[in-house]
Order: sequence, then structure tokens, then C-alpha cells
Amino acid sequence: MNPYSYNSFWNKDKLAEYFNKIEKVYFHIQDLGNKSYNIKNEFNIVNLEKGSNLIIDYMDLGFNCLLFCACKDINVCHRKIIAEFISNKVNCNIVNL
Repeated sequence: MNPYSYNSFWNKDKLAEYFNKIEKVYFHIQDLGNKSYNIKNEFNIVNLEKGSNLIIDYMDLGFNCLLFCACKDINVCHRKIIAEFISNKVNCNIVNL
């Protein structure tokens, strides 16, 4: 999975540059990519368990974690599946910005 978008702001390099400027960390978790990204309303997460465990590890270290995607509607986006999966594992709040 590649963290690239038709909207250049959502590309990995641009996100890393932006977060570096505000002294935050950005990293791409390939395991949380949607292999079916080009099929409307179809979700096939690369490795939901493995990718989610990495997010949980960072949360355990005190980090706030953000899931990014260019989808306009969270209800038809793979990040909703990921967020709910993590929330069910560790009982955390989900905030959609």
C-alpha cells in the first residue's frame, strides 16, 4: 500500500513535512491500508490486527494517534473500521475531526 493521493496534501512526503514543522511525528502504517481502496464501500485492510497493535503500543506510551485518509465521509472509510477495532480492544474514545 502506498500513502499517495490525488490530493497532494495527503501524500506521505507532504504529511511528514507538515508534521515535522509543528514538531510532531508522522508515520505511515502499511498494515492499515485498504487493499480495496478503489472499490466503493469495500474494505480489505492489509493486516488490521498487526497495524492496530502498533497504534495501541504508541497509545500505551502516551501518544495521541490520528488516522488520516482523504475520504470525505467517515462512514464509508476504512479508518472507521480501524478506529472501532482499536476502540473495542482498548476501550478508548474515537473523535472524528
